[in-house]
Parts: sequence; C-alpha cells; structure tokens
Amino acid sequence: MVVESPHHSHSWTQHSSQHRTLILQALKERIQAWRRQNDTIQCVQVFKNQGTAAGASLMHPHFQIVALPMVPPVWQRKLLMARHFWHTQAECLYCAMGEAEAKAKERVVETTEDYLVTCPFASRFPYQLHLQPRQHQSDFTLVDEANLESLACVLRRVLQKLSDHVGESVAYNLILHTAPFDGQYPYFHWHWEILPRGPTVAGLEWGTGFYVNSVPPEVACAVLKR
Repeated sequence: MVVESPHHSHSWTQHSSQHRTLILQALKERIQAWRRQNDTIQCVQVFKNQGTAAGASLMHPHFQIVALPMVPPVWQRKLLMARHFWHTQAECLYCAMGEAEAKAKERVVETTEDYLVTCPFASRFPYQLHLQPRQHQSDFTLVDEANLESLACVLRRVLQKLSDHVGESVAYNLILHTAPFDGQYPYFHWHWEILPRGPTVAGLEWGTGFYVNSVPPEVACAVLKR
C-alpha cells in the first residue's frame, strides 16, 4: 500500500502538483523494488479504489500494489492482442489506436505533448477513460521525472472533469497496466484505465462478459470537455 497523504479526506485533485508527482514516484520505485527483490514475481498490479462502490474498504486515500507470481488472464489477453498486431502490422497497437483517435478527435478528452486521454471506443462503463503516453514505452518504471510531473497534472485534470461533470462523489477504479517482469515486451504500451462505477454490473455482464453502457463514449467525451 502507498498512503497518499496524512490528510484523511484529501482526494487526488486536492494534492499539490509536487505531492502528486511524489506519489507516482513512490509507485514507480515500489515496482522497481519488487522486480529486484524476488525472482518469482512476474508482475505487479497497481490500482486505486476510490469510494465504496469501487471496492474501497479504507477511506484514507491510498494506492494498492499487489505482487503476482503469474501473469493474470486480463494481462495475457492484452499482451496477446498487442503482440499479434505488432507482428502483423509492424507497429504498436496502442500507438496506432492513439493516432487514429487523435485524428478522429470525437473521443479525445485531452491531449498534451506527452499524453493522450480518450473515452475508449468499446467503453464498458459510462465515462470510462484511457490514458497513455504519446511516445511508445512499454514499462511505466522508465518514465522520467519530467514526464511523471506531466502525468500527475493530466491525472488531476481528468479526475477533476469526472468530479465536475459526473458527480463530486463519483467512485472509480484507477488501474495501471505495465509490462510484466519476465521478458522484453517491445509491442506493449503502458497505460492507465479510469473506470467510474455507475450502474451496477448485473447478471448479463457476469454471465456473458458483455457490458451494457448507457452513455456512448462520444457523448461522454463531449460532456467531459465542456
């Protein structure tokens, strides 16, 4: 666990810019430490549960880091798709999607010199967000200090947009996807997912894996950009 702040009620948007950067630096260093300390660990899952609807059992602001001795199924699917695209199209899947979204513009919430934030085409949840670096990079721990500062600012702005337009008490899961420890993954592209928790996941979703999203990503993007 990485405790974000001594202030019990502070959210990510209330931290100073320097403080947010320090939190990201702490996450980066803990991932690096797990890579060095234990040869049996294949990857770590970094995530933040904000609000009880998102599964938070402790209200004090914090991130969680879970070290895993295997690559979980969700990661395997992402890696398989990225590797297939890399071998068949000779480029990164995430770079290609980012370029296509930036050109289309209809699902781009924010773009900076370093990062692109979109409402994914196949969003599972209303106002779901995807944040990725614009430069290809497979491993989050390779991010330098300047880019960590930029990332901290972008995360603050998009989470503030969620608070302003979806609701101040909106619950969400913030999830990091970065390359596993067990090899080189030139075809992968690290990214964050922001999953607001609105409608309850029910029988259809659990039974089929098909998610019903009542807010199309294009509409969600337009709302968040107001």
